[in-house]
Amino acid sequence: NSVTVTGYMNQVKDVTIPNQIDERDVTKIGNLAFIWSGIENLILPESLIEIGTLAFHEILIKSLELPSKLSIIGIGAFSENEILEVVYIPKSVMIIGESAFSNFRGEMNIFAEIFEKPIGWDSTWNQSGHPVQWNVSQYTVSNDFLAVIQEGKAKIIKYTGVETVIVVQSTIMGYQVSSMASYAIS
Repeated sequence: NSVTVTGYMNQVKDVTIPNQIDERDVTKIGNLAFIWSGIENLILPESLIEIGTLAFHEILIKSLELPSKLSIIGIGAFSENEILEVVYIPKSVMIIGESAFSNFRGEMNIFAEIFEKPIGWDSTWNQSGHPVQWNVSQYTVSNDFLAVIQEGKAKIIKYTGVETVIVVQSTIMGYQVSSMASYAIS
């Protein structure tokens, strides 16, 4: 007894999909549900289990944190999102369809909670070839540094500020900074 969101009939750019509609859990976003909707900020419900084919094709979000119960991401679900910079994939995701995160023109960082790509993820899920950080328990932006927490230590992935003189923090979110990606400051 659950709900599938099948379409979006609004011009609101900040969208929070609720956990429940009419006292029933929202467990699926249907195929093409938010295609070309122009959404700029998206919060998905924790109850979500599946995202359908092309569900969020060509939207305009900068970051995406997928809910912890999500299991399936359909073909092209987040394709053609030109400004997406950060994606966090929880370990619950067992299936990712072809080109789910494809054709991104900017820099994108993909953080996965799982240790390595599961068998159920299509070989072209990240067709654009953006870097994937595996075994990430959480990520943050702190003082213009994008960082991940892996195995109890912080790793700086990218400097997002504009200053020419940079002081690197020794801790982020209470975790010792242990390393910095080779492309973090460019």
